[in-house]
Amino acid sequence: MAVSIHFFRLAKLNSEIKYVANSIVRDVPTYAYPAIRDMAVWQSDMLQQLDEWAAAIPQTQPRNEYIAMTCEVRCLAIKMLLLRPSPAIPTPTAAAMTSCHEAARQSLRLYEKLYRSDLIVYDWITLHGVVYSIITALYCIRVVPEIARGIHPEDIMEDLSVGISVLSATGEHWSGAKRARDILEDIGRLTVRWLRKTRQTNLQEQGIDHEVSGSHHEANTEGNAPMGQPAMQGQNDDNVPSNLDFLSTFELDLDLFSELQRRQEPFGDTVNIDDMMRNLFDDFIPSSRNPY
Repeated sequence: MAVSIHFFRLAKLNSEIKYVANSIVRDVPTYAYPAIRDMAVWQSDMLQQLDEWAAAIPQTQPRNEYIAMTCEVRCLAIKMLLLRPSPAIPTPTAAAMTSCHEAARQSLRLYEKLYRSDLIVYDWITLHGVVYSIITALYCIRVVPEIARGIHPEDIMEDLSVGISVLSATGEHWSGAKRARDILEDIGRLTVRWLRKTRQTNLQEQGIDHEVSGSHHEANTEGNAPMGQPAMQGQNDDNVPSNLDFLSTFELDLDLFSELQRRQEPFGDTVNIDDMMRNLFDDFIPSSRNPY
């Protein structure tokens, strides 16, 4: 009973997030919730409430690992909903997206624990949660330069491997999981390839900039050095831009993603995570109201 009541409190937080941040019609009446004057303050307050909810998860005796991890997974899913781009917050801060990326990775780790402990339930919620976590993690890497600079390609492949393993097992129960697995595996590998290529290009550009800067500095030093005094050697300009150009160098082989081409390119500038999720789950949408 205590866990059920606790989940009901989480559902209330989820409802407020969907109402305030994800309402398509922005001129909704304000009688349901107080008018939000500062979305950043509201988002920070909701994040704090989610953290408090997670810290107050009821402890059962003996400890039930399935209930504990399920509570954490549900909370992380709502955190991603809160921190990702939404109609109310179309361009979240880098800090918010970094937290969103961390939540996605933590969610995948919890699904891995459930899978390895033979506690996972192969239902629609699990399938949706795993796919949502993978897409969110890859999306955050794609759009936030700070995340892409700090993450190792091996970490991306490890996270992807976790999700792929769960989706492969889920595919024994849900046929659409195998299609989602194949698409996400291709996107993940291309993301890693793009990240490595972009970093290599950036390092090469830095090397060229250092050489040019060093040559100019040496020439100026030689020209300004007093007679009989040797010019200083080995100095160069350390203030070389290190930003990676993520918005112009990422090109996908769209032949691998025919399933997603109907609406938009994966991780484009106008990406809609909900549309991507919907495309991956088209097999589950009934073709008519009466399936019989």
